[in-house]
Amino acid sequence: MLCSRQILFASLLVVIIVSQSQGYPNGQGITSACSSLIPGHGVSEQKTLSPYKIVFNPPSYKPGSPVTVTVITCQRPGFKGFLIQARRADKSLNQNEALGSFSAITNTRQTCSGNTALSHAESSTKMSLTFNWNPPLTPQGHIVFRATFVRDDSRFWTVTSNVLNDASITTSETSSSLTTATPLDGSCSVNNSNPGVTDNSISTNSAGGQTTQLTQARSLVKDTACGITKGCFSNCHGTVCSFIISWSQEGNYGVYTLNADVGSKTGTYLALGFSTDDKMGDDSVTGCASRNDGSVVLFNGRNTGKSHPTLFIDKNVTLLNHTNADGIFFCTFKRLIAASTDGRVDISQPWVLLFAQGLASVSSNDDVRLQYHGSVNRYVSQTTYKVADIIDSEAKILKFPLIRAHGSLMIAAWIFFSSVGIVVARYYKEAWKGLMFSQKVWFQIHRTCMVLVLSTTVAGFIIIFVEVKGWSKFDEDDGYLKAHPIMGVIVTALTVLNPLMAMFRPHPGTPNRPIFNWAHWFVGMTAHSLGVINIFFGIKMSKTNVPEYLIYVLATYVAWQIFVMLLLELITCFGRKKDRRDLYELHTEGDKNFDANLPFMENSVLTLAKQIIFVAHAIVVGVLSISVIVILSVD
Repeated sequence: MLCSRQILFASLLVVIIVSQSQGYPNGQGITSACSSLIPGHGVSEQKTLSPYKIVFNPPSYKPGSPVTVTVITCQRPGFKGFLIQARRADKSLNQNEALGSFSAITNTRQTCSGNTALSHAESSTKMSLTFNWNPPLTPQGHIVFRATFVRDDSRFWTVTSNVLNDASITTSETSSSLTTATPLDGSCSVNNSNPGVTDNSISTNSAGGQTTQLTQARSLVKDTACGITKGCFSNCHGTVCSFIISWSQEGNYGVYTLNADVGSKTGTYLALGFSTDDKMGDDSVTGCASRNDGSVVLFNGRNTGKSHPTLFIDKNVTLLNHTNADGIFFCTFKRLIAASTDGRVDISQPWVLLFAQGLASVSSNDDVRLQYHGSVNRYVSQTTYKVADIIDSEAKILKFPLIRAHGSLMIAAWIFFSSVGIVVARYYKEAWKGLMFSQKVWFQIHRTCMVLVLSTTVAGFIIIFVEVKGWSKFDEDDGYLKAHPIMGVIVTALTVLNPLMAMFRPHPGTPNRPIFNWAHWFVGMTAHSLGVINIFFGIKMSKTNVPEYLIYVLATYVAWQIFVMLLLELITCFGRKKDRRDLYELHTEGDKNFDANLPFMENSVLTLAKQIIFVAHAIVVGVLSISVIVILSVD
């Protein structure tokens, strides 16, 4: 049995590892889901109609002839992870056996026994993937494809395709004996005719042999005139774009087209800002807002900080064309090049372009009210552009240096300084009893570390409030991330409280000293635990823009911290038992010179072992802290 309450802290850290390691962002470890196709996210599948589908070609299979399979999202956002298998369609047969194998393509991996399944190999958002399924060497009857699509840690859907017929079976089977396809969201069957949008259709067969035209997810594509006869500013990954802004000059006017994928949302807006920098504030804005019925209203305004823009009527800016259907919103407007006294800027001069989209409400008399777009729906041009510039530019990755500084300070505080200070105070009182500047060595190290924890935490706390100008406005998909600022306030309060408690601590040997010791330990451990958990939350937020593997670097720290504390607990327990045994060997029971309450004295071997562990611990947490800070800081 361990000798200390420290096992409580170790248990808290174990909870962190489990909670952060349940998913499979790179597809590794997913074999536990091969039977059920249920990811290990600790949540239930969504009960709403699936926004994802599976299509295939040809409509029947035979051994030796691969079948082309496409997994598609019908609306944004796409899917980050997936797992697909082929199973028998006949309910009277074994439907638990996975059949055939899949050929891996880029960013996918073969998995499950015999490569009978295919999954993601990384967690970027995907709109569609096409790959081959290789049938078994012998016919297995009609089959269906079953897949799980993961949108994020808290939402996933399971989908069953239409039946892929066995070419060797000529007799028809009743539909009741075959597995039916999963009902799909209406967006999976909507045909699209909006400009700037592609519809890739695939023909497939239903169980009854009737050909059905299935429409692939709608996607924005760039105008071929971009960089040739028009200027363009966009955010595209491969052939799929989230938004495209294009413009050209026509006499004294500039003609701008805003085109964006807004998913299934209605009551939205698109806004184009002309700014002197890459931040909101004192910017000229023109945009389009849609009502729930699809009608569109043009608005003009002036941004003042992060508050709602001051809107005004400008008769020299007119709406030329618009549509908001099938998840794609576009509008074209004509704007006078010259400036006006009420806020319109001269677009013959170079400006940084800002694009944002979000939710809007439009009244019956065309009054527009815009909601805050958040950080994930805001984009900035690479440099400044004039209306006459013919370029094809990608959106710049937004940088938030104060957020990175905040994160770096918190990592230094809780991953390095706090970890070292806690270990020293708990396990090195007997090892380092010598004096340094009139105080014991262990105490000087502990106090120095905790002063640095206090200073870095308070500095990070102030920096983030300066960055967000008050309380954070959240637009994150994962609701649990809303706890981040609340936990940050709690951690900061506990960090300030603990040194204040220490200033008024009772003297050793007094009746209240044990109470202080427990309170000091509890407040410190709580602050450390919440601080580490909050760092995990922080790196999941969109503004940090860090790679997925950073979660594993932090998990490595947690595992190491637990290992070191458990190892030191075992060494301490062993030393105490051995010391008491030695005392009993030197004194007979009842000896008046024997005091069972003598303080524990470590021998030189244990002290040396603990010193080696301390050096190793300081190096490891130091390297991990520096690594995380570097990853967080680099572009």
